[in-house]
Amino acid sequence: MLVDRHRPPYKTAGAVFLVIAAVVAAFIYLQFRGDLGDKTQLTVRSPRAGLVVETGSKVTYNGVEIGRVSHIDMVDEHGAPMAKLTLDVIPRFLEYIPVNVAAEIRATTVFGNKYISFSSPKNPSHQRISSHDVIDASAVTSEFNTLFETVTSIAEQVDPIKL
Repeated sequence: MLVDRHRPPYKTAGAVFLVIAAVVAAFIYLQFRGDLGDKTQLTVRSPRAGLVVETGSKVTYNGVEIGRVSHIDMVDEHGAPMAKLTLDVIPRFLEYIPVNVAAEIRATTVFGNKYISFSSPKNPSHQRISSHDVIDASAVTSEFNTLFETVTSIAEQVDPIKL
């Protein structure tokens, strides 16, 4: 195939440019989502997960984001239903997390999404957490609908005539 000097190959150059731009955009997207980095899975058990914990929710340790929630299941522990949260955590943070870490499911605001919050205990263990350990969540923050149900049940017990 001969190339005409008077007609540069704009179509070919444009196609090559678009392919390169698509590959770079895909790489940036995957990097932004964290799909290209190493991850270690941790398991958290909780009596309940709350209504607004979902996959992709943040996982923090002393306020620093260390991962995301990757999967939520319901399991049966000794006849009681429990929430099992699988977390994808960046492996380099595991060396800082003691095995007796305190785990809570917290909300960003009253109406906001929930996230998993790890915090250092007063007397941290020298042993560090591993992917084989199961962490029990000590608390789940109240949700607005739970608060509304409680206020409604109290209001139903009040007799307006006696006020």
